[in-house]
Amino acid sequence: MPICHIACLDAVDFCVLTNMAAMCRRLGFQVTWSKTVEPCSLLVVMRGERFSQNDIGCLPEGTPAVVFGYVGKSCEEILHSLRDRAGKILFLPTSQKLVPQDIAGINVHVAPPPVYPELWKKELKAGKYPYTYLGNRKNLGDDPWQKRLEGWIKGGDVEVWGRWWNGHCPVVKQHGPVTIFTVPEIYRSTIYSLGLMYPFQRDTGMFSGRYWLAPLCGAHVLVECENYCEAPGIVLYQGDVLPDALDDLDARRALQGEAVSFWRQKTAALERVIQDWLKNLDGKLDLSRRPRRAVGLKGDLVTMGLKASSIIESIALSRGKDLSPLTKLGFWK
Repeated sequence: MPICHIACLDAVDFCVLTNMAAMCRRLGFQVTWSKTVEPCSLLVVMRGERFSQNDIGCLPEGTPAVVFGYVGKSCEEILHSLRDRAGKILFLPTSQKLVPQDIAGINVHVAPPPVYPELWKKELKAGKYPYTYLGNRKNLGDDPWQKRLEGWIKGGDVEVWGRWWNGHCPVVKQHGPVTIFTVPEIYRSTIYSLGLMYPFQRDTGMFSGRYWLAPLCGAHVLVECENYCEAPGIVLYQGDVLPDALDDLDARRALQGEAVSFWRQKTAALERVIQDWLKNLDGKLDLSRRPRRAVGLKGDLVTMGLKASSIIESIALSRGKDLSPLTKLGFWK
């Protein structure tokens, strides 16, 4: 079976990684991942701005590569490095604004990353939380969007999960770190999930996990700027006042159904794009390549490896522990 290696070069979005691994298995690959590039039949670059010298040096020449651009950062350096080394390249940005000018020899298709609703959707509960914010506190200085969000948080309107909120959020509204396995449980009882992007991500087509995960669990998402993928359930902030959080369970179920249908269609279309691209590769995929060091991802549902790493990370962070010793367990590379 050909090996697909997913490289998360600068960080690991476990929810996105779970969906990508599921897609690669559906395309007929055995899947591994790490924060480095490894020899493989197909390389998938999930996120990152550039390769290290060691990364690009260990990639066998002619290896086909798929590059996702969903974080809002430029992928130009990665694409150009791969063009000099790889075989064929497929670039999948979330908006046309993320497509670099020099794309000679690179196939481009604008699309959001894959989402498999069956992995994430939950039976809805009553709207226990009118407004939630799931994320670590960002240090954005005088950013007006952050000031607005923190004004609502300090006023006690928002339930908060994440780190570094001491002194910026009422203690009774703080719930600590969250893992990808508890996020759906929160969203299924949420009416509005609040978002906050880094300035460089605004107006670039950045694709946040809450864009798909919250609506799949019946919650709307409040954001600063345009929804490039036209996903259901995403609402722009309107001034300094939060919208009325009316707990209409039927309306939330309708939103969930719309989100399930939308992401099934989008992901099926993305699978077809990648399948067609793979069929057009010169020759066959090299089945002899095996990663030197990587974490294997097996099964059709969220893997135990991801679950264990997420739980361990949450416990360590809640106790202020350094994660570096945990690399020995194989969850962080």
